[in-house]
Parts: sequence; structure tokens; C-alpha cells
Amino acid sequence: MVYEISRHGARGGLNLDYFNETDPRWRPGELTSMGKRQHHLMGGEMRRRYMVKNKLLDLTQYRPSEVYVRSTDINRTIESALA
Repeated sequence: MVYEISRHGARGGLNLDYFNETDPRWRPGELTSMGKRQHHLMGGEMRRRYMVKNKLLDLTQYRPSEVYVRSTDINRTIESALA
């Protein structure tokens, strides 16, 4: 069993968008496109670490039953988990 703890990805400021976010649905304090990309890359690293290197997960097929994700009920942390 492995526990992986991470913080949400990059998010914009509460008042100004310092990341020049272009998505019209983006809201202050929410995860930016950069933050989603950070978590996507981190997921690839976790896959390498736990599937390829340590063989803790099935290499041939993704099995949702082998992975459990827990998040707070805040949009940016949910989006981080999904990414």
C-alpha cells in the first residue's frame, strides 16, 4: 500500500490573474491550466514509479479499484485529483 500526498496545482491569485489565464470559465483562486498540467505530469511520474518501477499496480490495464483518491470539497483540489 502506498500513500501519496500532494497539494493542488498552481492557482491564480484571489484578485488578479497573474498567470494570464485565457479560459473564460476560470475564476480567481481556481486551478489554472498550468496547475492542471502540473498534476498531469505528476500523474505520469506516479505511474512510472508505482506501475513500472515497483510493480505495485497492474501494468497491462488501469483498474480503478486499485486507486483511491481523496480530496476536500473545493473545486481546485478536485480538479487536481482529476488531472
